[in-house]
Amino acid sequence: MPQFRKKRTITVEAFLYSGYLRFLRLWFEDIGAGYAETIDHSHPLHPSIITPKGLVGLPRGHYIIRKANGKFYSCPADVFHELYEQT
Repeated sequence: MPQFRKKRTITVEAFLYSGYLRFLRLWFEDIGAGYAETIDHSHPLHPSIITPKGLVGLPRGHYIIRKANGKFYSCPADVFHELYEQT
């Protein structure tokens, strides 16, 4: 028989990256997180997020998510809206 599972409900902090690094830095300041320890600028036009699995590109229009464990992830906007609702 198939087993069904429901995804756990978690609350995350999220920021929609618009392509302006200044706003991204301000968000990191607001949540008290280390910008320099989380964002990689190896490529001057395309920042990346330092995640537990390595560098992940941060395209304009993606959400940056900080989960309860304090780790950051990138998520496409359409996937984000499927998984999360505003609280």
